[in-house]
Amino acid sequence: MDSSRATLGTCRAVPGDVLDRAEKLRRELSSRSVPQIIDLLKEDGVDTTSFSARTLCDQLNKRGAFKCKPGQERGTFQRWEQVHANRLWQADTGHGVWLPDPTNPKRVRKTKLISFIDDRTRVCTFAAFYFDEQLPSLIDCFRKALLSYGKPERLLCDNAWTYHSSTMTAFCGRLDIRVSFCKKYRPQGKGKIEKKIGNVRSRFMSEAGHADLRTLEELNEFFFAWLHEKYHNKVHEALDGQTPLERWQAEEQKIERITIDDIERALMLEVERTVNVCTGTVRIDNKYYQTDPWLAGSRVQVRFRAGEREYVEIWRHGKLVQQAKVVTVQSKIDFTLKPKREKEEPGLVYESSRRYREKLVTKYKRDRVPATTYLPNGDYLSQPEFTELLSKHLERQFSEFEVAEIAKFHLRNMPILAGVVEPALLLAVSSKGNNKNLRFYFHSLQEQLNKSRR
Repeated sequence: MDSSRATLGTCRAVPGDVLDRAEKLRRELSSRSVPQIIDLLKEDGVDTTSFSARTLCDQLNKRGAFKCKPGQERGTFQRWEQVHANRLWQADTGHGVWLPDPTNPKRVRKTKLISFIDDRTRVCTFAAFYFDEQLPSLIDCFRKALLSYGKPERLLCDNAWTYHSSTMTAFCGRLDIRVSFCKKYRPQGKGKIEKKIGNVRSRFMSEAGHADLRTLEELNEFFFAWLHEKYHNKVHEALDGQTPLERWQAEEQKIERITIDDIERALMLEVERTVNVCTGTVRIDNKYYQTDPWLAGSRVQVRFRAGEREYVEIWRHGKLVQQAKVVTVQSKIDFTLKPKREKEEPGLVYESSRRYREKLVTKYKRDRVPATTYLPNGDYLSQPEFTELLSKHLERQFSEFEVAEIAKFHLRNMPILAGVVEPALLLAVSSKGNNKNLRFYFHSLQEQLNKSRR
């Protein structure tokens, strides 16, 4: 082989000036692809038929003019880790292997890997495969991680909607676990969990996919065995010659443990209800729970466990008030539960009421202004006067029924001025006579009264 040629290490396919111009275009905008650079060279009149896009890409990479993806920040991230175990857990979800669908064995279904890892020790506090990544699966995985390795101070999560759910937020809040989220499209912030899931995908899933696994239980059993033998008890390159389990055991005495009861209480659902003012009960899922009588009509928080339950917890102003049991409907009423109302004796004098009356009367007598007496003038007609005026102009005596109708009209339209009624009656009598029904005259009087009050 001729290894001493004069052009060794140089590019003969791409002219030097063309390669310089291509390098300048790449460094000008690092996200430019090779086909785009070739198009720009063609627009400038450069002949690009003598070399391929692959050749140009290799030459640009040799010169250090690499392509950067849009938004990628090269060389700006720093390595970091927590000082002690359980200061921070990282959580993420990844795709798993395919398994036969338990609801339809003729079909296959992709599994999901939900995982939690301790930032300091790299211990996988818990991870398992599920057929979905919904909230119940996440809560189940997190609950088992808490029972296995204690309570973390903070949780760094992915931006999936399940991590942002109100149930997850309330669960962590009751256990005093602060929740934070990585920035969108910035997986480098939680690189430890990303690296761990990548190792599982390359080292475990490649074998699990061909290990004749038929059920989710077989897959998780295989995964737990691999996790114990090939991850927790294997020297980690970032732990100074220690395995994740060895570093965890060195700091295990500092871990804050958590009980099943603590988790169950933290997982209780919470709703707001107004206690029925008559029966003193609250309604949850078509079940009624009896509270103390003094809570009737008040707004309370009701905490309860999902599923069947015999009692719920009643909270008010952040304090546990009582445990309310399910109301059992009986055929007889227990009258001993009804408080007896004390009857107030008539004429009973309270000193506070007497002093209140004396003070008001004294103040009224001191501050009052002599009132001016306003008496109606003679033009206003009383009901007898109005009846007499009608009888005079219509020249007849009224029956008891007509007198009642006149009284109703007077009551509806009072006060009635004589100066308005008399001209209206005279006009009505002159036009139609005085033998019409009272309703005709009432209609005429009504029109004139309305006009006078506008």
